[in-house]
Amino acid sequence: MKKYYCFYCQQDVTPQTFLWWRTCPHCRHKITDKGEGFYRVCERCGANMPVDAHYCVKCGNGADQNQLIERYMQIKSPWMVRIIGAIAVALSVLLAFGIVYISFYLIFALLVVAVAYFLFDLLWPLKRR
Repeated sequence: MKKYYCFYCQQDVTPQTFLWWRTCPHCRHKITDKGEGFYRVCERCGANMPVDAHYCVKCGNGADQNQLIERYMQIKSPWMVRIIGAIAVALSVLLAFGIVYISFYLIFALLVVAVAYFLFDLLWPLKRR
């Protein structure tokens, strides 16, 4: 059985579950622990925090930036990063082609309007004579 931890009341708990939500039976907060037994300790108040927390749930102290940088530097699934990167590049190329496509027709339409105005201005004084 997994061991869950409530970061609000700082106790090991057996959570109450409803569908996929887990709540603490003591304080009724949502349990964000995944039952892995890993947590961080706040540098200011010493309270336990979730591994991915940006702020302490007890005192509001910001998490140590070095730990966050170290965590994000670890690539857990490099193939997923490559797939996301390929999708981002494909969307960027598609967006660039769309902008060029729309810009070409916009410039073409403005050129047609300019030529029409030039011809109208050129021919209109001839009709008045």
